[in-house]
Amino acid sequence: MASHQSAQEDAFHGILYPVFCTADIPAKVSPSAPKPSKLLSTDVSRPQILTKLLTNVQSLSDSFTTGLYFVRSKKVTTADTPEATPCHHFRSPFVSTPLPEIVSWFDAAINERTADDRLAVNSLIVLDERTLADENTCLVVSTLGEETRTARAEFFVAVEVLQAPEMGPRALNEGFTEEEQMLFKRVGEWWYTKEAWMKWMGGDEE
Repeated sequence: MASHQSAQEDAFHGILYPVFCTADIPAKVSPSAPKPSKLLSTDVSRPQILTKLLTNVQSLSDSFTTGLYFVRSKKVTTADTPEATPCHHFRSPFVSTPLPEIVSWFDAAINERTADDRLAVNSLIVLDERTLADENTCLVVSTLGEETRTARAEFFVAVEVLQAPEMGPRALNEGFTEEEQMLFKRVGEWWYTKEAWMKWMGGDEE
């Protein structure tokens, strides 16, 4: 574990995208579970869900980096190491917190950062009740400019979706042709799936 973490720290030199957990519903029990689980998402849902999500993201990189940072405390002032697997149990201080309050806290926290901090300035990710339901998607949020923009995304592509808004080339959900918009819109909201993202990038999903 120590060598894994060390390799991860040495390899990572990019932006860390903060991840907030707001869900507060009982964890579902898998058919193979020996007895009902009493874990709540107050403990950041089930550690196995987060480990699975992180493992999927890590498959994009040979260096085990995720570009993600779980916000475990409201006293966070700096972050320079990405999340590793397995993800360990912790209590989220943002359960049931409305998105506007998270954005306000996030903006205020930016002013307290240190020079070596790697947290994104204009982007964040939220794991919510829908994450618990599908064990796959999250809410991606861009605070670039005066308007907070959101979209649904499979966790696998959340960082990729937020890279352009974070760096400023274009706002979240903007800059697509009419045909490209059809890839990312469904049921009345923007929805970035791995399949659609790979198609837009011109690659093939493995």
